[in-house]
Amino acid sequence: MREAMIQETEKEDFRQVIVEKRLDFSDFELNEHEDPIRGAGLHPITGYVTIHKRSTAITHRYEAGHSSAWVVQFADDLSNGLFG
Repeated sequence: MREAMIQETEKEDFRQVIVEKRLDFSDFELNEHEDPIRGAGLHPITGYVTIHKRSTAITHRYEAGHSSAWVVQFADDLSNGLFG
């Protein structure tokens, strides 16, 4: 069985970032988009996540998968006002 692209700990960290900023978690939508498997053998899990803030209709894409830092990038973007 293939490992999930986004780990539960990353989802918890995503939620924590929003809560620490005193924002409404239900205002954000997280979707993952996993790249297709490339043949037989071992391959890193890659893809991207999109985060959409409903109240501002702003969506941003982050590279995700093994060795990614999308939660940190999201936190920085949130701090810098990217999501309005």
